[in-house]
Amino acid sequence: MKIGAPSLMLPLIDFAARAGILRRRLLLLLLLHDALMSSRGAHAPAAIAQTTESTVQAGVSLLQQKRYEDARRELESAAMQHADSAEAFFYLGMAELHLGDRLAAEASLRRSLELDPRAVNTLYNLGVLLLDDKKPSQAIPYLEQANRLGRARPELAVNLIRACLEAGLPSKALELAKSADGQFENAPEFHLVLGKIFLSRDLLAEARTSFEKADRLAPSQPEILLPLADACLQQRDLTCARGALKNASARAQRAAQYHYLLSQCWLFSGRKEEALAEISRSVEMEPRNPAYLLTLGRYYQKYGNQQRALAAIEKAARLAPDLPEIPYSFAVSYFIADQFEEASKYVERALEIDPKFDRALFLLGISRFAMGKFSEAETLLNRALDVKPQNPYYLCFYGMLLLAENRLSDASPYFEKASALDPKYALPHYQLGRLLARSQRFREARSELEQAIALQPDLTEAYHQLAHAYERLGEKQKAEQALARFQQHKNVEYNERQDFLKQAHEALQDKP
Repeated sequence: MKIGAPSLMLPLIDFAARAGILRRRLLLLLLLHDALMSSRGAHAPAAIAQTTESTVQAGVSLLQQKRYEDARRELESAAMQHADSAEAFFYLGMAELHLGDRLAAEASLRRSLELDPRAVNTLYNLGVLLLDDKKPSQAIPYLEQANRLGRARPELAVNLIRACLEAGLPSKALELAKSADGQFENAPEFHLVLGKIFLSRDLLAEARTSFEKADRLAPSQPEILLPLADACLQQRDLTCARGALKNASARAQRAAQYHYLLSQCWLFSGRKEEALAEISRSVEMEPRNPAYLLTLGRYYQKYGNQQRALAAIEKAARLAPDLPEIPYSFAVSYFIADQFEEASKYVERALEIDPKFDRALFLLGISRFAMGKFSEAETLLNRALDVKPQNPYYLCFYGMLLLAENRLSDASPYFEKASALDPKYALPHYQLGRLLARSQRFREARSELEQAIALQPDLTEAYHQLAHAYERLGEKQKAEQALARFQQHKNVEYNERQDFLKQAHEALQDKP
């Protein structure tokens, strides 16, 4: 379970060639160290007069001492005395940013840039500030200009790629990633951070490729292999995930994340007791981490123990009451209990905290669908897809909504795209099979339904549809076998709404 958005303080890795030791460090995207150490270099604003410089350096010294309030006062004075000093406004912006006054910091950086439009460090920092403030389209021109004027830097490349992804420009982002890959091909830290960015945007194949490159350059490092296992799990490649966890060094087993990922391996293998034991181990290791408590609650939801699920979620709520995952997780329990009005109240609370929380938009959309409010459901599912256009679950359920409205030609591309994004996801094959059967294209329907069953043999409803396709194709014996398999598990007539709710329950307990 991913909690919240990834921080712009991207964790990079310093690989010590001589010692062969992987050391984690934070690369400050403010590049403050570069600016402080080379105030007249290529990455700093333009040089200033000696009198101005001495005044600014007093503020810089306070910044180095982390005396940000004092630094701000000193630099405000310098900027007032020397209104043409790009450097004074630059460092003033840095002080304001450290103090959390983002509007003032943006204004100071813009003023610095007016005075020195080619200052790479100012361009970069303004771009990062805008990106952090959820303004990726505004950030891109500044990051691009910094990229053109300065030397190639991995942190600049990954932030420009991220800005393009967040601005809804995946093709441009992937082109930039391909170019940067050649520039930093021997830098495992670059591939690691790029993989994390791709993973946060559900670009699973790209994320996995990046992590695998990092692993080849720096084998057996938990910092690489754990997110690789995460990407593999999201692709439902349990062999890859288990291999990554196995190859991680022994110290990985001391990390709560290791046991969290191992719990998912057991979960997807249908091993309930092992899954609960491993996620409980994560909670024991980090009892104040709300993410692991929420995951424990979600496991209990999946296994039908709503009382324990709610208890785990309530513990997480006491630790992080403002986390949107909290009301969202409560909403899941109510949705599973078919209490859609109550589920909607909680999920709306989650969206008040984070209006772009894609899983909350998805849950509210399918709640509206379950209540027969198709127009509202379509709007909400569209909003979820705006945030995560590559999410196969959202694509599939949006197609299901269109199919329920008998918009067959509109629905088909969503099932096809979902299958292309996640070839091991059975549901879009099943839904496309239903659509094709409804269109009297029974041979094609048979193929899709057989694929769905091959991927998920317990997808009971697929046997009902497959029996119908076999019957229409004159394959009576196969039709009888498929119908018998369906009736072993389900003795009621097929009902589209109940089928939708069953699939929605499984989706909520699984991925979204």
